[in-house]
Amino acid sequence: FLPYPFVDADVQYPARDGVHCETRRVSCTLAPMGTYRILDRAVFHYRGGYEIGIRDLYVYDPLKIFRIRMRRDNLRPVFVMPRRPVIVTDGEGAASEVNTTEVRNLRGADRTELTEIKEYRMGDGLRDIHWKLSSKTQDLMVKHYGMNACRSVCFLPDLGENYTDPYRRGLYTDDINLCCADAVTEMTIALMLSTLRGANNVCTLMWYEKRAADVGMETLLPDREAQAAAPDAADAAHIGYAAEVMYNELDFERVYPYFATADLHDAALSPASLCRFITETESISYYIVTSRLDGTLVTTLQESLRDYSSVVLMGGLQVYYFDPVAKIRDPAERARHNDETEHLIAQMRAAGILVTVFNEIN
Repeated sequence: FLPYPFVDADVQYPARDGVHCETRRVSCTLAPMGTYRILDRAVFHYRGGYEIGIRDLYVYDPLKIFRIRMRRDNLRPVFVMPRRPVIVTDGEGAASEVNTTEVRNLRGADRTELTEIKEYRMGDGLRDIHWKLSSKTQDLMVKHYGMNACRSVCFLPDLGENYTDPYRRGLYTDDINLCCADAVTEMTIALMLSTLRGANNVCTLMWYEKRAADVGMETLLPDREAQAAAPDAADAAHIGYAAEVMYNELDFERVYPYFATADLHDAALSPASLCRFITETESISYYIVTSRLDGTLVTTLQESLRDYSSVVLMGGLQVYYFDPVAKIRDPAERARHNDETEHLIAQMRAAGILVTVFNEIN
């Protein structure tokens, strides 16, 4: 009930750049039964968990000779979730009786089962033309193959801390890893939602997860090889991978809070290595969403082509790459990055891997 003429408060507050939270010291005078409320607008540029609140209070005597520290730690967690971009596909304008949007999205079709032969219509593939029969009938005839009733897509997002500056030469911006993780997360969400809105589609989402004991997901399994490859033995005990199957958007809503708040993992853990835990090899597509291309990833994907040749039929193996070239400060590093990326993309496309590149995200 006595006034405190001099009070300092250490407040955990969003930084000006909207990337992290920083501690600021606020000086004020507290009247008896008085309250101070700090109102400001904070904009967070990246997803993740933030803590906002009061850490410590320092109370001075009227002469400002003595000081008492009051430990508060009254912090409130704030979670910033990623956005849900929408991929718009338009199948209108085709004269074919088949929904061309679904045909374009189908992967791993069984082309050994010929169902019927029809007259060619705009939108049909040229490689499906039955040339022998067309020469007899004087009209273009097209072979139609039986498609699998269910399309299974496995998403492997790369949430690794791929860009570091160990020599402190300022090669990258400080927020490059956060920017890449956000881009990969939102691209994965957009692709999953677009797939789930199709007919008879099943999505499997797999990512490395550190919260093995906290998330409480039944399908959270330890990755022994990842633990052996982790540089820190203390963190290795908590490394696992999450694998969730989604049949509709309701399943996506169940998985979304866990995936949206996933932390960054070590760069040595490649998402392509999770393919070894997938037992299904027929009628399945692999979508790898990453922000870094290197020789190890390309080699792993090429080995997958040899092991699962049926998977890559009609684009069953795709790479969605977010290029963080805008976050590279050093001109020499930027030029080296562009040359290496161009070479690796050409190498993957020559091997039959579909690569889609995104250069920026707002």
